[in-house]
Amino acid sequence: MNSSTTTGSDDQQVQAANEAEDRQTVRPDDRTQSDATGCPEQLDSRWVGLARLERGIVWAVIGALVVTAGIGLLFVMPFPWILLVPTVWIALAGLFALSAIFWPRWEYQRWSYRVDGNVLELRFGVLWHTSVAIPLSRLQHVDLHRGPLESRRGLASIQIHTAGTREASHTIPGLDLAVANEFRDRLIEAASRRRNERETD
Repeated sequence: MNSSTTTGSDDQQVQAANEAEDRQTVRPDDRTQSDATGCPEQLDSRWVGLARLERGIVWAVIGALVVTAGIGLLFVMPFPWILLVPTVWIALAGLFALSAIFWPRWEYQRWSYRVDGNVLELRFGVLWHTSVAIPLSRLQHVDLHRGPLESRRGLASIQIHTAGTREASHTIPGLDLAVANEFRDRLIEAASRRRNERETD
């Protein structure tokens, strides 16, 4: 009766052979095609907190001015017009809650981007949904921006400059720094490849 025994060394050799075969069968063209047909990518979830902070700062300045003006009006406005002052304060508090607390979350849920074939597709908008398709051959250059608040959170924005389109630039906000760098390089590579293909056609 014959028996076969597989040692740990044999298992490692088989696994190494399989990995080598996988590396040989995955060509750059295959990787590009996989990236082109991938699922839409979302912004980094930390962007929600960043957007709330930025809008909160703006509303804090507006609120300070309105409250200061309202206090002054309380001493000069007759009744019942004086009731307009607290009414305005309440309305502004509601707008603050909508703009700085709830709206960033809704924006985040509706923001997506992807490279689909030879086109960069952007989707965004809460009330009015917008879908932008940017031909990669139209890309002029891609910039990476990091403001002080973005830097503290490890985030970055990508600004895309195009030629011959209705809008000359588009921005993808709220990306992780590593993701932003990788995506920028991927866009530049894809745009350069597409332009070379058009020149050889």
